[in-house]
Amino acid sequence: MDQAPASEPMDALRRAVDLKGSQSALAREIGFTQGSVWRWLNGTQVPAEAAIAIEKATGIRKTEIRPDLFGPEPTDNTDPPPPFPDLLPRTVVPAPGADAAFTNPNGLEPSGSDPTQAEKVA
Repeated sequence: MDQAPASEPMDALRRAVDLKGSQSALAREIGFTQGSVWRWLNGTQVPAEAAIAIEKATGIRKTEIRPDLFGPEPTDNTDPPPPFPDLLPRTVVPAPGADAAFTNPNGLEPSGSDPTQAEKVA
């Protein structure tokens, strides 16, 4: 049985129980049994899906409940990195020696346009 170290995660779980009024009330709202909540309060690690559900139900962050899975709370005021950096827009930089005036980041030419016939822009 996975045992959680006695520390802040247990305090976060106790706060969640206090916010909902009882172990049973918290358990009902997150879709687990009261016995599961009791076990978590007594040393068994909270499953990831339960930590996510507790966060939704109470506002207590999953990072407080399971910092080993979701990372510790940020300690500074910096923004976290974007979740999908590959989907962010990128700046298109022409390759060395390429003429930037004829570079199209989509790789497509406007309809009716022939790049070999285009006039060079100064």
